[in-house]
Amino acid sequence: MSSVPAAPPGQPKKAATAAWIGSALEYYDFFIRPFCAMLSPCGLK
Repeated sequence: MSSVPAAPPGQPKKAATAAWIGSALEYYDFFIRPFCAMLSPCGLK
């Protein structure tokens, strides 16, 4: 039976940070940007 090596010390924190940043960008892309485009006189393209 082989054991699975542990993740490097900072890896879980780095992965959680990257996931949070990705989620924030998705939120901006799908909710905030269309709302701002609606309010803008010429729209965002």
